[in-house]
Amino acid sequence: MTEMHLWPAHPHPYRGELLSSWLVRLAHANGLKVQTFCRLSFGNEFQVWNRDIDRLAPAWLLDTMSKKTGTPLSRVESATLHIYKGKLFEHEKASGQLPWILPLQIYHRKRMGFGLQFCPQCLAEDTEPYFRLAWRVAPFTFCPTHQCMLHDQCPRCSQGVAFHRIELGHPELNSTNPLCICWSCGYDLRDSERAPVHNWSSHAFQSWAKALRLVENGAPINSRFDYSKLSVLHQMTKLVLSDGIRGRLAEFIATETGQPKPKKLPGRFPVESYRLPERHQAVGFAWWLLGRWPSRVKRAWHAKSLRFNWLLRDYAEAPVWYRTFAKNIRTAFLEISHQ
Repeated sequence: MTEMHLWPAHPHPYRGELLSSWLVRLAHANGLKVQTFCRLSFGNEFQVWNRDIDRLAPAWLLDTMSKKTGTPLSRVESATLHIYKGKLFEHEKASGQLPWILPLQIYHRKRMGFGLQFCPQCLAEDTEPYFRLAWRVAPFTFCPTHQCMLHDQCPRCSQGVAFHRIELGHPELNSTNPLCICWSCGYDLRDSERAPVHNWSSHAFQSWAKALRLVENGAPINSRFDYSKLSVLHQMTKLVLSDGIRGRLAEFIATETGQPKPKKLPGRFPVESYRLPERHQAVGFAWWLLGRWPSRVKRAWHAKSLRFNWLLRDYAEAPVWYRTFAKNIRTAFLEISHQ
């Protein structure tokens, strides 16, 4: 590791910026390509881009970025998905799926998945385009500020976002592109379509947008918002996408709302594995189900579209209020069965 003097240029992270986005900007600010900057800054023995540094940043990376930019370590850590611990997920883990966090599906230094989304209008309004933490969150399918759908791929070449690869394969480049330029085809992501959000349930979308604004602001403690609701929303989304009695719950909601059912992936996949359009539809169904709590869930149960034993299936960390409701449904079922 090199001496801990400040880098010649050491811009601080923007509000809500991903650590990876900040690191690429740091490289460019110092006039270096990303790979060169990382090799000179961290050494060949420390690999950066073969891991998801936004989810599992090693201590040496956080410490170096803190000392080389004069940024408090706590501020550097807040540029990682760690800030959602206790809000979107309870425990961090080195591998496997984290609730509500989109996977990048890393293979060597490539990103095989579509786990980083973007709002073209946010990028267009940035003085210097950068990528946000909130864009790694699965229910963040639309921008609550601009009321337009996000994108999870380049609209020209259909490749996922991977700004750390902007200069790869272009040795002739002697200047660095902003992060909003597609690494694969050179398309400016700021020019992507701003598709309006189809607001088919005003109450559901108001609740949804409110939650997204909190996520966008780093999920601060807010006495008027119960984050356990997002945990239950995750469980409801799982049920919407489940094969339970051949997808009756999704069928029930589709009939009630007049909306098409989300297309399911073959087999059992977490909601985080779904592409943006299908995920948006499934999360929308779950928000509708949570509306007017608990009347719609009860109605689905009475319509035999939802079984009481599904409510707590694979859900060990259910909040007390939800667990109590599930037990009450079970009691009601047993009473009906004994009549």
